[in-house]
Amino acid sequence: MSLSPSLPSSELIDTRRLAGVFRNTTQSYKFFWFLSILDLSSAQKPRTFEIADLTLQMCVNAWYPLYCKLNLGPKDALAAIRESLISRYSIGEDLEATQLRQQLLNCREQDCATFDKLVKKRLAVYVPTRFLSAWIDESNDLKMKVLSRNFTGGCLYRLDPQSSTITLNDAYWDYLRENHAILRDFTYWNLLDYLQRRNPKDQFIVYKLVRNEGRESLVVQRKFWDFVIGQGCRILCPYSGKIIAPGDTYDLDHFIPWRYVASNAAWNLTPANPSLNSAKSDNLPPLDFIKPLALNQQHALQTYVKHYGPKSNGKFQEVIDDYLSLGRKPSEIAVMGTEELFTFFKELITPLYLQAHSKGFNLWNYSNVA
Repeated sequence: MSLSPSLPSSELIDTRRLAGVFRNTTQSYKFFWFLSILDLSSAQKPRTFEIADLTLQMCVNAWYPLYCKLNLGPKDALAAIRESLISRYSIGEDLEATQLRQQLLNCREQDCATFDKLVKKRLAVYVPTRFLSAWIDESNDLKMKVLSRNFTGGCLYRLDPQSSTITLNDAYWDYLRENHAILRDFTYWNLLDYLQRRNPKDQFIVYKLVRNEGRESLVVQRKFWDFVIGQGCRILCPYSGKIIAPGDTYDLDHFIPWRYVASNAAWNLTPANPSLNSAKSDNLPPLDFIKPLALNQQHALQTYVKHYGPKSNGKFQEVIDDYLSLGRKPSEIAVMGTEELFTFFKELITPLYLQAHSKGFNLWNYSNVA
């Protein structure tokens, strides 16, 4: 990956120190810790923050990447903390950030001792001090805490003697607030680089960093399939084998779960029986179903090309672009022989399928449904 974006200059602080906070990072904590500082500094005027609030916000910021099953590191505790919170408090796995934060605050208020044991005491042991290593050249955590109290090296914040709060350096206050968006981009750029090294086969990481609160709809894709089905094209539910006729109710199924690909790529979508799609959920269907998926895709593209010709002229361009990204024109997929078609989709789908399975996505036991 190329070098991360440069930080805005300042006469009050040494931006080179700040730019070095993520060098030699072996765990994800520093990224989520700094994001939490940015979140809280933009939302309130006091310059002293409770470490309990910061560690709770770390969970909020790590929640969605973990929902998408990204590997944060072999010794990273955030995944285990998230699972503990879900198990104890029945918190939803895929919540919007504001709603998630409020639920976590409510849990902490109602069950403070246990909540802090699960979150604060596991995240606050090393993170607040180790983050300051970019400014304070000291390996002893206790000495680093003491040195921070005088803002040694112009460090970002000081730790109080009880390690329950941090107080931002006055020199940084305006800088963080004025450059909030740039600093978030800087952090996520470095987090993306970190995660790519720990998830080398995952090509969708950039879509898994932050939950899109207005999750991309399937309106365009559904119009495409409505058009195809309306033209009398032979489209079958890949799981039941039954024809989906004009006027029939159907779901658009992500063959590889959306939770893994985090996109609505056209080549991964197929009309399906709603009850079977619901039963499939976030599981992976048997690989045998790649064949009916491929046939639905080809029949749809044959209908599209027949109606609009080999060039789309802007019709359903968002859908067509997804096929072009595979390096094949829709007109080329439309005329493939059966074996070539199956091979094309098998080579496209199988690596993603195996990667998703290795990330913990379960296999769908279709025999229990059929």
